[in-house]
Amino acid sequence: KPQEGLEGFTPDPRVNHTLTLLPKEYGFSLIMFGGRLNNGQHSSETYRLDVGDLNPPRQGTWQWVEIITNPAVGSPPAAREGHSAEIFRNYLVIFGGLSAQGLMNDIQALDLDSMEWQTPPGPCITP
Repeated sequence: KPQEGLEGFTPDPRVNHTLTLLPKEYGFSLIMFGGRLNNGQHSSETYRLDVGDLNPPRQGTWQWVEIITNPAVGSPPAAREGHSAEIFRNYLVIFGGLSAQGLMNDIQALDLDSMEWQTPPGPCITP
């Protein structure tokens, strides 16, 4: 059943994902990454939630859009839950979490301009 004010499809239900508010220069949007699905599988799916104009009188509808990246440029991070996500400059940075193989200790970044995943260059000292 579609939710009132929400157009199109809705991602599968999940827990332990991140939903991160993008800077205003990227519009009124949030990025959802990962989580654990109802079937117990970890997800590496990335979605953008466009929420319309949040300024009064709050016009527009909310709409989910799946972000499909070019694997030749950069692969999405491994499927996981319980990770952290933060915006740094024009990147959504993902750290850690729990995958089917165990605890993760990696850093991945989604370039918000090109919408392509990348691993930060150079050596990285992780905690």
